[in-house]
Amino acid sequence: MENKKKDSKTKKPTTRYNLGNIRQLIDQGKVNIRPNALRSAFDDFGWGIDDIKNAIKKLQPKHYYKPEAHRDNTDITLNYYKARGINNEDIYTHFYIDPDGILIISSFKRK
Repeated sequence: MENKKKDSKTKKPTTRYNLGNIRQLIDQGKVNIRPNALRSAFDDFGWGIDDIKNAIKKLQPKHYYKPEAHRDNTDITLNYYKARGINNEDIYTHFYIDPDGILIISSFKRK
């Protein structure tokens, strides 16, 4: 479900989730949008749950920004995306797939 590379020099996470797998998890209903992400999406865009899911499904590899270790669990890698023009908005989001195979959208806001 994910591609992992080990970089012994920097020890930074390099996991980059496959966007096809991300879309599939959304289609299967295996997604959890954190309350702060939902609140930011509503405050910034007036968007709800379905709007967030549809925007995530429109992400492309060129929108990938960086990986980063989760602050509470360094075994989890967050993928950050910055995208312009998704549903006529510029978005900034990060998410990960938890050990149970659930897509967790941690943040979703205006870029």
